Amino acid sequence: MSCLRCFVLLFVCVLLHGPANGGEILEYRLPGEQCGFIIEHGDQYHVAAKEENGHYFDGDCIVSFRSKNANEKMFLRILRLDVDYSTLCQEDGLYIYDGTSSTDSLKNSNGYGICGDSLSLPNYYKSSGNAIAVRFKADNHSNTGIGFDLVITPYHEVQTQDECDGFKCLSDNKCMTIDARCNGFTQCADGSDEPSGLACSRAFNINVSSSVLLIFAVLCTTVIMTFD
Repeated sequence: MSCLRCFVLLFVCVLLHGPANGGEILEYRLPGEQCGFIIEHGDQYHVAAKEENGHYFDGDCIVSFRSKNANEKMFLRILRLDVDYSTLCQEDGLYIYDGTSSTDSLKNSNGYGICGDSLSLPNYYKSSGNAIAVRFKADNHSNTGIGFDLVITPYHEVQTQDECDGFKCLSDNKCMTIDARCNGFTQCADGSDEPSGLACSRAFNINVSSSVLLIFAVLCTTVIMTFD
C-alpha cells in the first residue's frame, strides 16, 4: 500500500510541476574563443561585444549558430547597439549572415555592416534555413562605444499553441523553447515572451512552488520506501 501511495504522490507532483520558465541562456562574447566555430548545442543564445572599461575590443570574429533540427529557423533580435560610426560602417560593424559563413547572403538591409548608436526598426532578423552567423569587425583602435547585445533563438512554425511543445509568440507562428518566457530577453517580435512584471513574477512563483513540491515528494517517497 505504501508503494502505491508513493507512486500516486510522485504522479501528482510531476503534474503540478509543469515546464520551467526562464531557463539558462548560453552566453558568448565577440571576439572570443568561439570565433570561427559553429555552435548548435543550445536553444537560446545571448551574444554581446567583449568590452572592458566601457569600450569594446578590436578584432574580426564570426560565430555561427545552427539548430540540430533541419526544420527549424533562427530568430535574431538586436537589443542594444553602440558601435562607433564610420561611412558604410567600414571600420567597425556588426554583420548578420543567412547561413554559417560570411559567404552567405547578408541579412542587413543596407547591404553592409551595422554601426552607430541607434537601431533601425525592425531590429530583428529571421534565417531562411536552420543557421545564422554573427560577425563583429572592429579596427578603429579608438573605440568609444560598448558594442552590441543580441539574442538568437531557434524556432519552428505552428498554427496553434496546442501544436507547440514550448512557447508560442502571440502575434505570429513562432514556437520556441519554454525557457524563453520570462528570462529577461525579448525573443518574440511582439514581446509576448516578456509580459508585464506581474505576469512574469506569477510564472516564477508558480514554478518555484511546484519545484519545492516535487522535491518534497521525492523525499517522502524515499522515507516511505525505507521504512516499508
